[in-house]
Amino acid sequence: MIGFRVDSNKIIATGHFMRCMVIALELQSLGNDVLFICADNNGSNLANRYGFHSIVLQTLWNDMNSEVERLVEVIRVHSIDHLVIDSYQVTYKYLKTMNSIVPVIYIDDLNAFACPVSMIINYNVYANELPYKVYPPIQTKLLLGPAYVPLRREFQDINKIPQSEVSNILISTGGSDPFHIAEELVNTLNSHVDFQNMNLHVVVGPFCKFVTHSIEKYDNVVLHCNVANMAELMCISDVAITAGGSTMYEICACGLPAISFSFADNQIPGVEYMEKTGLIPYAGDFRMNASESLSKIVEIAYKLIRDSSRRIEIASNMKDLIDGFGGLRIAEAILSYI
Repeated sequence: MIGFRVDSNKIIATGHFMRCMVIALELQSLGNDVLFICADNNGSNLANRYGFHSIVLQTLWNDMNSEVERLVEVIRVHSIDHLVIDSYQVTYKYLKTMNSIVPVIYIDDLNAFACPVSMIINYNVYANELPYKVYPPIQTKLLLGPAYVPLRREFQDINKIPQSEVSNILISTGGSDPFHIAEELVNTLNSHVDFQNMNLHVVVGPFCKFVTHSIEKYDNVVLHCNVANMAELMCISDVAITAGGSTMYEICACGLPAISFSFADNQIPGVEYMEKTGLIPYAGDFRMNASESLSKIVEIAYKLIRDSSRRIEIASNMKDLIDGFGGLRIAEAILSYI
């Protein structure tokens, strides 16, 4: 049995859970049992919705040190022999304790501290530039870089053909959209006549609480709630406007030219690196200056819309970076470790 210790709620949204889900599905397809372990019902309900068995610790998601005794009991009762952990709330002490009980696979993003675990996964484009060399390879197996981006199978073997004209724009602001950025984007784009003739596809996450009627008043807005097949939606879109995070990698797998923005610290390394490589231009941090970010999005969008050859070039480079098989590679690496 392989356990997944991960949470999802209106504060941390769904990104951690979704990447764990991809790895869990690949492990299941290879004949392994998995169990999701969550602090509260928010994460457990999401796991159940996707067909996974789950255990609720009845602990605080942001105080993981206090859950150790309860988690150890779950590991023993359910015969968990490997534990995947995905949370920014972990501490050195927590990881060391858990890794002394079962081999721990930690999904990392920022290399904030040396992690005493058996395997580290950091699939981000900047991962190979982080100082993971401090980990002796014989003690900690490293899976680094975009070859290990865990995307759902729908993102494998995408054959999207770029269109000469832009008529569909995808807007994705994350699982919770705490700053109501979707509303601001829709209002700003529709204040420019050129965008009023385009379809604006707004993806609404499960923890998104903005008032939908404020943007449904526009005839060109299409709301997509709890999207079951994001790849299909990306393939009918011509340009995307997205928050930093895993969605950027999904966009790359589809070859969809995009503009990024951020509203959380953990998004910044990825969006800045994507801009540096020329793949996805970055419009800035909404927390710093929302109006400036909105203006930059409009400016970049105009450039992409008017330059079809540039969109084709970007789409090709994106697909060279991400092939959609990262989840399978991770599952195989975990099993080879076992």
